[in-house]
Amino acid sequence: MKYVLGIFGVIFVAIIAIVLITRGGGDNRPAVKPLVVSEEAREGVSAVYTVQGAVVGENQRRAIRVIVNQDERRLEILSGYEEAVERASTFPNTHAAFENFLVALDQAGLDNKRETRIDDERGACPLGRRYIYELREYSQELLRLWNTSCSGKLGDFDGKSATVRKLFERQIPDYQRLVRGVDLTGTRVVAEEQ
Repeated sequence: MKYVLGIFGVIFVAIIAIVLITRGGGDNRPAVKPLVVSEEAREGVSAVYTVQGAVVGENQRRAIRVIVNQDERRLEILSGYEEAVERASTFPNTHAAFENFLVALDQAGLDNKRETRIDDERGACPLGRRYIYELREYSQELLRLWNTSCSGKLGDFDGKSATVRKLFERQIPDYQRLVRGVDLTGTRVVAEEQ
């Protein structure tokens, strides 16, 4: 009788082991840690904000990009759909300033994401502006969300968009003067050099 109970016990343990393994109980993959923007203040990490203008001809297309990291704050005026840098202004930054900036972005919901049915953002809000919010580590994308000026419901960004945009703009001294004349509507044709 002892042997029969022992055999049933071994069979029972084997069945439980098989069930646990097939259900993922033996999964040793590390859990994915959620991104916390305020904890990303380190070497190689940049917060990036880009505002793209209306869908117009190549020579009319303009965009504005602000890049902030622990060493510098950079404003770029971009031209064309390939977003070539037309002109740029760079200002120094510190680790402490970058840390505070990321905490403010975190509190404004930079990483708040919602579902969207739009697969290709390039056609969204074609006569308005598209806002792209990114967090990068060197060339690796840690976070990329977007929304538009056409509707608060277009895009996957679900944070406080006006606050996030203003936080980026205020990183650049005299931002309004530096972007004056940048036509994001594409209604003015830029004269081609002859």
